[in-house]
Amino acid sequence: MKVMEISSAKGGVGVTTTACASAVIASQWGKVLVMDLADNKDTPACMGFPQFPVVIPNDGAFSEVDDNITLFRPWYDTRTVGGTIAIPDGNWNVVIIDAGTTGQRDTYTYNGEVVSAERVVCVENCYMALRNTLNGKKIDTLVLMLDPSRVLTLGDVEAVTNKRAIVNMRNESLPRATDAGTIRERKEIYAEWASKLLNPLGV
Repeated sequence: MKVMEISSAKGGVGVTTTACASAVIASQWGKVLVMDLADNKDTPACMGFPQFPVVIPNDGAFSEVDDNITLFRPWYDTRTVGGTIAIPDGNWNVVIIDAGTTGQRDTYTYNGEVVSAERVVCVENCYMALRNTLNGKKIDTLVLMLDPSRVLTLGDVEAVTNKRAIVNMRNESLPRATDAGTIRERKEIYAEWASKLLNPLGV
């Protein structure tokens, strides 16, 4: 079982989009659990659960997105920063964790055993954003929402942080697909960068 946690220090930098896109691509190779630890409940909407009226899976409940993707929202009192999060039992090949802006968790466990997680942090190409986002974080990979109007390039971000960075959100259709809950039907928009993100997991 492979585990990837995606987080950020601020909203609007593509955490949920990255989590859902990664889950869709990973589901082509096996069973995927998406754990929604964020408070905004955007993950269900992104995965296609109706927003009007709002239909949000209950805390502690599993919701089948499709044959290979299951969404799980832990009980609210377990979705706090730090601490240990237990991954529920299941025949999961990949677990994608949307940690939102509430931050990274200290440890993940499965069947009582600690499991390692690939730590992904979403950032903008801005010195202040990088400083605030990266302070004290465990990071394996950065997902960069690249704003061409800002000075820092992808190479600059990698040099400053000494981390591998992957650019997302290049296509303006992606946020529209996310907002409309059609991300599963629009794989061509993000397949390339989401596949790169999953490479360290061997997916």
